[in-house]
Amino acid sequence: MSMTAMGIGSGLDVNSLVSQLVDAERAPQQKRLDLREAETQAKISAFGTIKGILDELESPLKKLANFNPSYSATVANPQTLSVTTGRFVNAGNYSIEVTQLAQSQTVATAAFDEFQQGNVGTGTLTLTVGDRDPIDLEIKAGSNSIGDVRDAINNARAGVTASLFNTGDGMRLVLTADEGGDTIELTSTGTGALGDNRFDLDGTGNAVGTGGVTQVGLQAQATINGIAVTSTTNTLNDAVRGLNIELLQTGTTNVRVSTNNEEIPDLLGEFVEKYNELVENLKTLTDFNTDTNEAAVLTGDSTARGIRGALGNALMTLGNTQDGNELSLATLGIVSNRDGTLGFNRSQFDDAFNNSFFDSKSFTNKSYPGFGADNVTAAVSDIADNLLGAVTRYTDTFDGVIALRNKGLNNTLKSIDSDRERLDQRMFAYQERTRQQFLVMDTLIAQMSATSQALDSLQLLNNNMNQRRR
Repeated sequence: MSMTAMGIGSGLDVNSLVSQLVDAERAPQQKRLDLREAETQAKISAFGTIKGILDELESPLKKLANFNPSYSATVANPQTLSVTTGRFVNAGNYSIEVTQLAQSQTVATAAFDEFQQGNVGTGTLTLTVGDRDPIDLEIKAGSNSIGDVRDAINNARAGVTASLFNTGDGMRLVLTADEGGDTIELTSTGTGALGDNRFDLDGTGNAVGTGGVTQVGLQAQATINGIAVTSTTNTLNDAVRGLNIELLQTGTTNVRVSTNNEEIPDLLGEFVEKYNELVENLKTLTDFNTDTNEAAVLTGDSTARGIRGALGNALMTLGNTQDGNELSLATLGIVSNRDGTLGFNRSQFDDAFNNSFFDSKSFTNKSYPGFGADNVTAAVSDIADNLLGAVTRYTDTFDGVIALRNKGLNNTLKSIDSDRERLDQRMFAYQERTRQQFLVMDTLIAQMSATSQALDSLQLLNNNMNQRRR
C-alpha cells in the first residue's frame, strides 16, 4: 500500500509521522557526522595555512643556506689599473704602485726576397722560449716556403706567435713571445737559408738591435701594500686572492674592496617576519579560550606542537665560522621575545658583520665585537641550513609531516562519506519498517472500526425490535 493510501482507517497523517520519526532517528547520528566533518575540514584548512607560511619561510632560508656575499672593488685612479672580484675575496684596502708594464719580446729575421720566400731550403729549426725545453722543427722539401716556416712555429705552440711582415723590401719572419720577459732563441741547420744563419735569432741578450731583437721583453712589476709582485702579463690574478687586477699604465692608486652587507640582513629580516607570522598563527590555531571554555581547531595537536619545538631547537643551534669557531643567532642580534616571536637588532648584526677582530671565542654576553663578513656569513648559512631541514621535514610534498597528516585527514573525510551512505541505507530501512508498522496499525484500526459499526447496527436493530414488541 502506498503512503498516500495510508491513514484511511486511523485518520492520522501517517506520512508526516513517519517523516518525523525518521528525522528524529537520523538527527543525532547526522549531527555527529557533520561535526566530525567540520572539524576535519577545519584541520585541513589550518594545516594549509601553516604549510603556506612554512613554504614562505623556506625562501629566505634557502637563500641564507647558500649565501655568498657579493663584493665590489673601487679604484681611485682607474687609468692605472682595473679590478674585478672573484671567488674567495676578502674586503680590504690596498695601495698599489705599478712600476713597469709587461711587454713581449719580439725578434725578426732579415728580409727575404720574393725568390727566397718560396724555398728556404731544408733542415731543422731549433726554437727555445724562456726556460722551456728546446723544440726541433723539421722543414722538408715541398713544405719549405717562408709561410710554411711560420706555420710550423705556430703549430708547435712553443710560447711564441710567428708572423710575416712585408717591409717593402721583402718579407720578414717576426716572432713575438706570448709572455712578457720571455726571451726567444732560434737556430737553424740545413741547406739554403736554413744553412746560412738567416734564421738564427738570439734574443737572450734582450737588447734592441742585437740578435734580431726589435722589442725588449719585460715583466710587469708592482708593489701591493709594500710587497713586490711580478707577472709575465699585465694581469695579476694571483697576487691578491680573489682579485683580478689588470695593469693599464705605471702609477699609484688605492683599491677598496667592500662587501654588499644589505642582502644577508634583509634575508634575516624576512626570515624573522615569516617566523613571527608562523608563531602568531600557531598561537591562534592552538589557543584555548578560558572565558568561553572553547578550544581552537588545533588545541593539543601534536603536529602543531612539533613544529614549534623543531624550529625552536633549530634556532638554538650554533653555526660554524670560517675560523673554526661558533656563533649563535643571539650573538648576531636575533633574540626570542617572551611571546615566542623573534626580534632583530640590526645595528648589533652590522657591528658583527662589518668589523673583524681577534678570536670569536672571546665573545662575552656583555660585549658585541665584530666577527667579520666571512665568519658571519658562514655561521648564518650553517644555522639556516639546520632551520631549513627542520622546515622541509614538515613541508615536503611527498613524505612531509603535514602531507602525511593531510592524507590521514582526507581518509577521514572518505570514511565520513562512507558513514553517510550507510546512514542513508539504515534510515531507508527504518522508514520502510515504520511505514509497515503504520500500515498494520491502520489495517487493524479499519477492521476495528468496521466491527464497531456492525455492532452499532445490531444494537440499533435490537432496540427497534424491542420497541415494536411493546
